[in-house]
Amino acid sequence: PPLSVDLMVEAATEETLQALIEEEVQLPFDLEHGPLLRVKLLQLAVDEHVLVLTLHHIVTDGWSTSIMVDELVRLYEGFSTGVEVLLPTLEFQYADYALWQRQWMDAGERERQLAYWQAQLGDEQPVLELPTDHPRPAVQSHAGASLDFVLDAELARALKQRAQEQGVTLFMLLLASFQTLLHRYSGQDDIRVGVPIANRNR
Repeated sequence: PPLSVDLMVEAATEETLQALIEEEVQLPFDLEHGPLLRVKLLQLAVDEHVLVLTLHHIVTDGWSTSIMVDELVRLYEGFSTGVEVLLPTLEFQYADYALWQRQWMDAGERERQLAYWQAQLGDEQPVLELPTDHPRPAVQSHAGASLDFVLDAELARALKQRAQEQGVTLFMLLLASFQTLLHRYSGQDDIRVGVPIANRNR
């Protein structure tokens, strides 16, 4: 079922809560039979809950997810205060973009894009040789991790100013800095870093 409810998570600490959430988001999706949206409500106390929404990327993207979360919060606030919330009709939906992209690719763009990137990247795919504390596995698992950190206000301001001076976005400046760091540790000049993009023109 797409919705499941845990009536009570006993003595939930921040660590156990994060472990429960991590366990939920790691569950695989069945793309053939679904569901592709799972909802889990964790009750920590009589008046404290955590809602866990897990969606497959095939049915949403970051842009759509932020709209969904914003509308969910507005509806919840309206429900809890007894105020009716009227949501605007969406001019476009994620499915529209998926259809437009499929039509774009079927019209020959797939081959053009593939030829362009093969010409840009060549046949060799260099492996980033970072000094690590253990050898690279023979078979990649693609199991990674995230590291969150906060830049202090003064550094953030200085970075924004430098980006403006160079006529680039803050993202471009930070990406170039990250690639410079990878070059410093690896000594390699050809470093490929993939980044997600919205790929929307509306």
